[in-house]
Amino acid sequence: MMLKSDRFASSLYDPDSLFTLRHYYQEMNLAYEDVSLPVPIETFVVEFQKRLAPTLEETDITSAHRILSIYRESV
Repeated sequence: MMLKSDRFASSLYDPDSLFTLRHYYQEMNLAYEDVSLPVPIETFVVEFQKRLAPTLEETDITSAHRILSIYRESV
């Protein structure tokens, strides 16, 4: 699956511009063009997740209940 946006518009915001898609492609020695080449969803989600939240655990949420103004999830 591919993202609909062009590569120049498919970066995560950070104040120092360290996590742009362009930087990622340069670090991985991949060809990069601002427009015309689609971004694989795996690149955007999986690779950025590995770099920014390497200890993230995937969990299936089976239900969510609102208690006052706080949500509590069941796993």
